[in-house]
Amino acid sequence: MLCTVISAAVLGQAAAVSARAQEGANAYPSKPLRILVGFAAGGGTDLFARLIGHKLSEQIGQPVVIENKPGAGGRLAAEYAASQPADGYTLLLGASGTMAVASAIYPKLSYHPTRTFRPLTEIASFP
Repeated sequence: MLCTVISAAVLGQAAAVSARAQEGANAYPSKPLRILVGFAAGGGTDLFARLIGHKLSEQIGQPVVIENKPGAGGRLAAEYAASQPADGYTLLLGASGTMAVASAIYPKLSYHPTRTFRPLTEIASFP
């Protein structure tokens, strides 16, 4: 069962990003990245975000800020992420309910899990 994925991110290409960052001041990433988490600090999803954020920060040479936006089963964070510029600086750690179930339950959802976001990788799977 898929529990948590990170979307609209660069985790799988961190080494390439790090190499590009060393090429010049305008190379990506040139500013801190944010990982949005749709759940409260201290929970399982937050823990994964902090572990990944720390390692990603080391690899790309930029700070990675974890921003918790709890509420509505993660939909508040997803809606906020969808409203941000698609520049690779705002990442979303989306749980299966936020990314798969919500679109089936809420017909007027302001984002579409597969059209609004670009999934990067699965970071955890557990029952």
